[in-house]
Amino acid sequence: MADVKILTAEFEDGVLTVTGLGLTKTTTHLFVDGAELTFDISTDSTTIYADLAEAKEVWLVKGEVESEHLTPSPRVIPTLDVITPNQAATDAPVFTLSLIGTGFDGTTEVLWDGASIVPVTLVSPTELAVAIDPATATYDPGTLEADVQVANGVDQSAALTFSFTDPVVEPPLPSEGASPNTDAIPAEYHSPEPPDVYYAVANPPAEGT
Repeated sequence: MADVKILTAEFEDGVLTVTGLGLTKTTTHLFVDGAELTFDISTDSTTIYADLAEAKEVWLVKGEVESEHLTPSPRVIPTLDVITPNQAATDAPVFTLSLIGTGFDGTTEVLWDGASIVPVTLVSPTELAVAIDPATATYDPGTLEADVQVANGVDQSAALTFSFTDPVVEPPLPSEGASPNTDAIPAEYHSPEPPDVYYAVANPPAEGT
């Protein structure tokens, strides 16, 4: 049987949130202050949740394996203040999106229109970075906008809006061998010198007249 490992334990407003490895709904047992509790588990089997009034010591048991005991810390609810950049063309190359806020740690997720983006780089407790590919990114086809959030477990920040723009269409270049535009006069154009004029005189007057 695989080992079970407890990574974090947070308690806030009557909700205990525990993250770990080797978690299952049927074979993992949650103990808080010596009593076993029922719990809910996330779809990716990395986080369990339990409702209770108080939590001082938390550990997990799986078969004959008992995890480390942890004292729950206050749950940190993340905030998202700024995303940079906040817009791009739909045909732009892959770029790095920087997220500035508070309450970030190694478990903080970045949500793009509700879906988790991986991998997430933790730059600092106030900054995250993720790669965005406009070719595959989802957005509202009517507004060309997507919601961006950060989440610590079940706690999500308010959403900021990322906007896409239509591709810039460049005018076509003239085809090779096309006739030049004869309407345009070069800046250094000079009119030709007038030709020499010769006049023929019929029946010239006689000399002495």
